[in-house]
Amino acid sequence: MNLSPSTRLYAAFALSLASVAGVGGYAGFRLAGAWGSLTGAAVGTAGMLLGAKIAMALAGLRVEDSVRAALGDGRAEGTEDTVLMGISLYKAASFPLTPGGVSPHERQVRRTVAYRLAAHDGLPLAVRVAAAEALEVIDESRDVQQARSAVNALALAIYNRRGAVHDDEVH
Repeated sequence: MNLSPSTRLYAAFALSLASVAGVGGYAGFRLAGAWGSLTGAAVGTAGMLLGAKIAMALAGLRVEDSVRAALGDGRAEGTEDTVLMGISLYKAASFPLTPGGVSPHERQVRRTVAYRLAAHDGLPLAVRVAAAEALEVIDESRDVQQARSAVNALALAIYNRRGAVHDDEVH
């Protein structure tokens, strides 16, 4: 007969619970007779269940911490994606597809948003530097290819940082 590990675990727990109840009942009987045996069995069983509950809670916290450490909370990745989106929108406003397609006010608003996003404290240094370089190229250059290359370099910096983080988690 081949039992699964979970079935063996439940059987071992039931056997342990019965053993503790028996020992508690015997101790109670020796100390106080029939009523003492019931009290001893109940106290022994309650103690065993309380210990099991504490152990499961601590194991659950440990698992949650391990998962949180491995996956992260996603805020850094979300911030990086938002910065990339904001700078891309600013690039699109700086180099519209049709002449006069973007008003100067809209361009200025997108520029302000992009700069504020790029200055976010939660950004890793490599991403912050790439974002600053992309903003500088968009501001200084009139060449759409240079701006596109700078935004692509920002996206690559984000991609490389995520790859390095995930490689560290695996090893």
